[in-house]
Amino acid sequence: MADEFFSSDKINSLVEAISDSVIQSKHIEKENQDFYIYICRHGNSTYRIHDLQDEEYLQIAYNYDLVGSVAERLDAETIEELSGQEAGQAMPIESRTSEVDIDEIFGEDTDAELVIAHSEDEGDLPAEFQAAREIVMSIDEDVMDRFSFNLFQEISDPMVESAINLLEHPYVGGFNVSRKVFPNDDGFSLTEFNNSVQAVMSIGTFGSNAVESMLFSQVDFASQDQVPKDNKED
Repeated sequence: MADEFFSSDKINSLVEAISDSVIQSKHIEKENQDFYIYICRHGNSTYRIHDLQDEEYLQIAYNYDLVGSVAERLDAETIEELSGQEAGQAMPIESRTSEVDIDEIFGEDTDAELVIAHSEDEGDLPAEFQAAREIVMSIDEDVMDRFSFNLFQEISDPMVESAINLLEHPYVGGFNVSRKVFPNDDGFSLTEFNNSVQAVMSIGTFGSNAVESMLFSQVDFASQDQVPKDNKED
């Protein structure tokens, strides 16, 4: 393409034409990565559009943050017990449907796939995420192996690219669902863009619901001792 990036006006017009809205955008440069990221509201949920330098496509992406979702369910007492710190106000990306602070979410030293709850340095996480990570990492490995396999089956679809994110094997940190669109192609249309967003959001939401039914229904988030330790998932 002639320009390094698609214009922000073009991306905003695409999003607004399907009755969604761009909440915020940010230009991120890190080592060999240079891209814009757009956080978009779709009903009560959000998705992201990644515009990578010199690429012919835009990537529409849905990210589910398991650690962040667990963190939302913890009370202050559990957070303090597991992390040794008082709870703050942190929320995962996909829960922020109105007031979004991209600097807080992505910072200056990150890439499009990094979520704050997946930081390799656990000490850098807010107290909520430290406690939530502790709970996730306490789940029996066999249970988590089966959960990871079953979750991947739920989000796999020929219409999208799907991936499971691991904190460390076999512990699931979340998942990504994405699809590329090529706005400069002669056959590109708003219908294609809308169908792509709908596909990503539908499968992403389906995966989120699968987490609820396969894992969260078995976990008492008020007590680390009640995290499933045996074969209760089948």
